[in-house]
Amino acid sequence: MRKWTLVSFSFALILLLTSCCVHGQDIYEPNNQLGDATGIDLNQSIRGSIFPAQDVDSYGFDLKSPGILKVSLESVPVDMRPRISLYGKNFNGITNKDASNAGDTVTLEIDVAEPGRYYIAVSDLNSKSYDVEYSFKVIPESMSDEKGKIEDATKQEGTKTSIDSTKTSISYLEANITHSGFDFSEGIAGEYPTYDGETINWQPDGATNPDYPRDSDYIWWRNTHLDDVNFASQTRDMGAVDISTIQTVPAEWDKSPLIPPLLLGHTIVAKCNDGYVKFQVISIDSVEWTARVKYLYSADTTFDDTNS
Repeated sequence: MRKWTLVSFSFALILLLTSCCVHGQDIYEPNNQLGDATGIDLNQSIRGSIFPAQDVDSYGFDLKSPGILKVSLESVPVDMRPRISLYGKNFNGITNKDASNAGDTVTLEIDVAEPGRYYIAVSDLNSKSYDVEYSFKVIPESMSDEKGKIEDATKQEGTKTSIDSTKTSISYLEANITHSGFDFSEGIAGEYPTYDGETINWQPDGATNPDYPRDSDYIWWRNTHLDDVNFASQTRDMGAVDISTIQTVPAEWDKSPLIPPLLLGHTIVAKCNDGYVKFQVISIDSVEWTARVKYLYSADTTFDDTNS
C-alpha cells in the first residue's frame, strides 16, 4: 500500500508539472509590467512563455559601458509574431523590432550611447497565448565591460525620452489614461466637456467588433469630441509602429465596428477638444480600465516631434 501511494504521488507530481508547462507558466512570472521586470544576466539564454493572450514579459539589465547592444530571439512558437521592445532607465521607450511573419525570429541591434539600466519587453503582435516557450539573449557585442548585471526594476515617473534611428533626442510625455478622462493639451485629468476622451471596456459607437467583444479583457479609447456628420469617434489605430514615424493626422478615422481596442505597442491618433494627439500604448490594465501611454499633442494636423 505504501509503494502504491508513492507511485501515485510521483505520477500526480509529473501531471502537475506537465500541466504548469502546458499552461504557459514560466519561472520569471509575474513580469508583465516594466516595474516587475525580471533580473537576468547578459549573454544568458532566457526562456519564457507568452501566456495568457496579450501577455508581455519584461526583463531589466545594467550596461557598464556604451557600445553595440544586440537582443536576439533565438526561437519562437510557430504562430507567434514577436516584438522586442527596448526601454531606458525611466521606462522610456527607445525602439522596437518586429518579426515580419509569424514564427520568424528577430534581432534588435542598437548603438547604446550611455551606460545604465535598460529593459527588454517580449510580446506577441498576434495577441495569442502559447504552450511553447520562446528564447532570447541580450548580447553586448562591442562593449568594454560585458559583465553588466540585470537588477530588479524600480518604477520612476516623469517626462520620458525616446531616441529614433538617427539618434535625435525626442521628448514625449507619459500619462495614465483612465475612464475619468484625460486632457492631452493640458497633460492632466480633465473635466467634461473640455477633456479629450476616456477609456471604456466596450466597443464605442454601439456596434460590436467580433474580434474584440464588449466586456472582454480589452479596453478602448473613446474621444469626447465626435464628428459633426456621423457623431462617431475620431480615432485611428496606426498599428504596431514607433510613435515617431507618425507625422500627420490620417485622412480617415477607423469606423465601427472596425475600431480596435488599445493594443500593446500600437500607436493611436485621435481628435482632441482643441487639436490632435498621437499616443503609443506602453501597458494596459483591463481591470482598472487604464493604459499607460507616451504621447505628443498638436494644435494642428502635423506632429513636430523635433520641437516637442
